[in-house]
Amino acid sequence: LRVLVICPNGISTVKILFGKLKSKFPEIDEVDVCSLREIDEKLKGNYDIVLSTVDVNKRPGSDIVFISPFLPSKDVEKVSALIKTRMGEG
Repeated sequence: LRVLVICPNGISTVKILFGKLKSKFPEIDEVDVCSLREIDEKLKGNYDIVLSTVDVNKRPGSDIVFISPFLPSKDVEKVSALIKTRMGEG
């Protein structure tokens, strides 16, 4: 699975989130990170899941899921359900 993570500046706490995503979800093959100013260009990429640590305005045709950069258990469940859905589609 290819995942895009959107955060305000592109790096900040996303490195911690990146590690947590990779350890909790081995199904994730690739994680890309982008800042808010890169969002429109990056959304053209072929990502299976798009996560954001900031509340972004919904983009037409995109399913952006808001999560905390600290990945609390409620967000783990949210991402897990999303992965199951995407794996089922594949």
